[in-house]
Amino acid sequence: MNYLELNNGPLSVLAAGAAGAVIRLIVAPPASTRLRLAHVISGALMALFIAPGAVEYWLAGSSIAIQRMLALAIGVIGPLIAEIAISLIQQRGTGFAEQLLNRINSSEDRK
Repeated sequence: MNYLELNNGPLSVLAAGAAGAVIRLIVAPPASTRLRLAHVISGALMALFIAPGAVEYWLAGSSIAIQRMLALAIGVIGPLIAEIAISLIQQRGTGFAEQLLNRINSSEDRK
């Protein structure tokens, strides 16, 4: 097995994303072990799929080292951004559902 290929391929981007997520866990650890594991996995997967596309789109022709650097940053901030997005969707969804129910109830009251 050629370990140099593993070090220069997608596995290194995945490892950089996981390392970034671990850095975030050290700085601001989530409450439960389950959430910590979810942060590491989501940070690694976000880095694996987002970093190569971002490098290709904005930094065309850059090396795998740039992908790993970007993957580390995505691993740090990716899970936090995902948490914020999910929270916003849940809050907006609840508010939207309440407005919809109020409209339905008010139209039934008119009848």
